[in-house]
Amino acid sequence: MNISLTDKTASPAPRRSGQVSFLALGTFAVGTDAFVIAGFLPRMADELGVSEAAAGYSVTVFAICYAVFSPLLATVTATVPRRRLLVTALAVLGLANLGTALAPDFAILMATRVLAALGAAAYTPNAGAVASSLVTEERRGRALALVVSGLTVATAIGVPLGNLASRLMGWRSALGLVAVLCLIIGVGLAVLLPRLTGGVRTPFAARLAVLRNPSVRVILPVTVLGMAAA
Repeated sequence: MNISLTDKTASPAPRRSGQVSFLALGTFAVGTDAFVIAGFLPRMADELGVSEAAAGYSVTVFAICYAVFSPLLATVTATVPRRRLLVTALAVLGLANLGTALAPDFAILMATRVLAALGAAAYTPNAGAVASSLVTEERRGRALALVVSGLTVATAIGVPLGNLASRLMGWRSALGLVAVLCLIIGVGLAVLLPRLTGGVRTPFAARLAVLRNPSVRVILPVTVLGMAAA
């Protein structure tokens, strides 16, 4: 993805570090949203009058939509200014979680989980790309690793965090806190990030062409298996 800064004034290194850290907080919010529900499925199922197995589909539908829509949204939103895209994605994620917290029945809850997945799918790949564009070339690997670490931490603590939160405050309040976290991070990015132009629209078929690269074909199944295990 070709991303350039319209603001040519170089920001001090500490400010750039803060920008990347906020991007990482965004991926933490995405990961927490993906995993936290698993911690309070029994309580959710009981309150909504469905089986625990049915309630589990709320996690499944998020994961599937997240996987399917990430490359599609990357194509559709390629020319959208990056700051606007990231802030909008977090706003969608936050409002979707608020909708989940207020859902009166399971059907509406499932619809809000699809909406949350759309916000997450729009945020995560672009957060990594933006982080790489904010720093010098030799720091790009570190910046990308920091952004990805948000997902890693959320993967580790998401389920126990959801379990604890549901016991202390109830699952609806817990999701409300996730919504607030998303919105706060979105405001922070709106303030901290410089104006970033969008990239050149790349056809979806061209994006899939990367699968012809032997290295990609080797590492992609490893990544898929790792996330499936999580």
